[in-house]
Amino acid sequence: KRDPLAPQKDSLLIDIQQKMAEGKGTGYVNWAKKHNLKNMSKALLLLEEKGFSSLEELDAAYQAAYDRRSDLLVQLRAVETAIDEKKELQRHVLNYVKSKSLRDGFNACKSDKAQRAYRQKHESEFLTMEAAKRFFDSKGLKKLPTPKTLQQEIELLIKDKNRLYNEYQTAKKQTDELYTIRYNLDKALGEKPQPKRHSQER
Repeated sequence: KRDPLAPQKDSLLIDIQQKMAEGKGTGYVNWAKKHNLKNMSKALLLLEEKGFSSLEELDAAYQAAYDRRSDLLVQLRAVETAIDEKKELQRHVLNYVKSKSLRDGFNACKSDKAQRAYRQKHESEFLTMEAAKRFFDSKGLKKLPTPKTLQQEIELLIKDKNRLYNEYQTAKKQTDELYTIRYNLDKALGEKPQPKRHSQER
């Protein structure tokens, strides 16, 4: 599974010597040289455009952008989990609300024999109702929220998820851009590409 924080690779400089050693032909090499020249020029232009006067400033900006992106991903996953949990609760609440007539019918039975027969006739409905009750007990719920309230909470969480997703995509684009600048500069200078290791890997 691909790391969601891993950078995109289509703008990175290609190691032409390595590709030749792998058997790439002249056509590929010529294309790779043009690719590298274009992306190196782009890296220098972006470096100037963003006003970085040193590689240290670039690294600091990259670290800050990465940390922001990483934090947003954690928040996004937490909201997605909360949505799933709310939807599960909503499903059980709806099932329990629908079981009111079932419970009324059971309570209307005058004898144990009648209750057993009623239970046998509606076995699958009782199992669904009892699964809901076990779920409520596992969560320590004494008073159930209404389906309407849960739907409103889910809608608010979805709005929050959409906001975080948009912020994450913006942060991801910024991080990838800064990574590409640093990688390509290192490559052009003959150094081992190495955006600095992140202080908070997630």
